[in-house]
Formats: sequence, structure tokens, C-alpha cells
Amino acid sequence: MASAKRGPKVGDLIEIFRPDFQHWAVYVGDGYVVHVTPSGERERAVSGSTKSVPREKVVAKKELLDDVAGRDKYQVNHMHDRQYSALAPDQIVRRAEQHVGQEVPYLMHRGNSRDFAIDMRYEVTTSLREVELTRKQG
Repeated sequence: MASAKRGPKVGDLIEIFRPDFQHWAVYVGDGYVVHVTPSGERERAVSGSTKSVPREKVVAKKELLDDVAGRDKYQVNHMHDRQYSALAPDQIVRRAEQHVGQEVPYLMHRGNSRDFAIDMRYEVTTSLREVELTRKQG
């Protein structure tokens, strides 16, 4: 159930509106996204949940957007396009798909599905949330 008027394009960042948080994914084409979710988790992705264990392993998965979103609304969101130059769509897809199946430690309470998606689109590896907090404090 998309809230956007147009369908996603290859390389788009998808923001999925969960009841308590937003989950993020990278659209890689043919209805599929790459996103991170707790390893071993068979339920809906909870990688941005504040209720998650502080340190947990997550795995990048390639799944159908409709399956990942379920009944939740989603939209294309490129809120950082003004700050950063997006990579070419084929580079974004290649970077995202290279991570599929890889398990990586993440701080789950910091919105790492967002950080993962942003890193794939802009090749920004520093947590933008920490950068934003540093700017506010400085």
C-alpha cells in the first residue's frame, strides 16, 4: 500500500511507517528492496525499534517491498539529496546487493535501517544521527 503517487525507481530510499518507528529500505528493482533486519528474525523488520536490544546483529535481506511493508504505508524519501550527492542508481543497487546475507553488528536503537539505506545511496558511513546531534550541540 504505497502512499507515494509514483512507484519507486531503482536506487530510491523507501521509508516504511511502522506503528512505533520508521523502517528504511533501498529499492533495487522488480518490486524488491534491500534492508536490514535482526538476524534470525522471521517477523516484520524491527531494525529501527527503540524496544530492540542495544547491540544486536542484523542481516541485509533482499525481499519484495510488499512483503517488507505489509499493511504499513511507505513513501520514497530522499531527504538528504540536498546535503549529499546520490550515487548512480546502478551503483546504489550494486552496493546494496553486495550486503545481502551479510550479518553486521549495529546499535539497534539508533535507527540503523535508515543509516544502512543512506549509506547505500550516498556512501555516507558515519551515522547521520550522530552528525545531526553533534551539530545541535556545537
